[in-house]
Amino acid sequence: MHKAWDELTQDDLPTDDLRRIAKKHGFEVAKDIWKLCRGTSFSLPVRFSRDFCIRYIRKYWDGHNVIHLARELGITDRCVYNYINHGMPDIPSDKSQLSMGL
Repeated sequence: MHKAWDELTQDDLPTDDLRRIAKKHGFEVAKDIWKLCRGTSFSLPVRFSRDFCIRYIRKYWDGHNVIHLARELGITDRCVYNYINHGMPDIPSDKSQLSMGL
């Protein structure tokens, strides 16, 4: 007997999201995601986690590339400065360099 999942085609995928996944990663991947997660609603975060941002900054911060790091992480320059000042206590920083002079 044939299984319904074996008869499925890309045109049968029920959502634009699954069709987008199929186009980018292949029909079998989209079908597997549907089978694994069917009936489940979930959303994906827009931003990276705080822990990841701190780890990334710790790895790539050279003391002069705050703007580049902010763009890579999709956060503001101020947020990078905050992570440097408060989230990464083991990194020495020049407080006057990181201050906005306020």
